[in-house]
Amino acid sequence: MMINVRIERLVLDGVPVTGQQVPSLRRALAAELGRLLADTYGDAGITLSGGSVPVLRTPMTAPASAGAGAWGETIAAAVHQVMPR
Repeated sequence: MMINVRIERLVLDGVPVTGQQVPSLRRALAAELGRLLADTYGDAGITLSGGSVPVLRTPMTAPASAGAGAWGETIAAAVHQVMPR
């Protein structure tokens, strides 16, 4: 199974992630979104057509002490919620 997801632009207002933490956030987001998609679609033979979400505005929360990895997982969950089922 191959699923390609492209996030053109990600703007995070109020998320305490520094520029040095961005690679960790990206890795965590990709890993968690991959896990969620595999859990959702698995090998069920589901065919999805292309889709687009121009803007996803959603409040996201993570513990105050959360690092970039936790934020990546939180973002992945928000993206997964708007994907077709």
